[in-house]
Amino acid sequence: MIIMADIGHGLVGRIVALAELQRLRRSRCRRGRAPQDYLTYRPAKPRKPARPRRAVSSREAVAYQVLYRLGYSINQIARAFGRSPSVVYRRLAKYIRWGLVKRRGYGPQDLRKLPARVRRQAAGRRWAELLRWLPLWLAFIEGEVDEPP
Repeated sequence: MIIMADIGHGLVGRIVALAELQRLRRSRCRRGRAPQDYLTYRPAKPRKPARPRRAVSSREAVAYQVLYRLGYSINQIARAFGRSPSVVYRRLAKYIRWGLVKRRGYGPQDLRKLPARVRRQAAGRRWAELLRWLPLWLAFIEGEVDEPP
């Protein structure tokens, strides 16, 4: 049953309520909520300013590929280059599909069976090493150097 307080007090709300009352209900379960007054609107939420998109250069994609082969995680690569992990994964997924990069699976390089503390320490060491090499990678991406470090 529709309650007039749910709909609103305006003329349009009353018309909507009467139309709703006249319509036959064929099912026992209630679907949704009562129609709201068409004259009242929710206040618009302010939108976040859009971040400018930076295209991934071919040199940057090569850097992703090489660093992933060296054992760095997608999250570490993304954080180092200031990208979102989805951008890095999308580019690596292309290389995986083309057969240029192998996806990490079970094997001696799999770290899931190690204790959590050991994994965190290893990730910290890899991150520190990546930060040491980062200026050289950025120089390669910007075209100052011809070959990756």
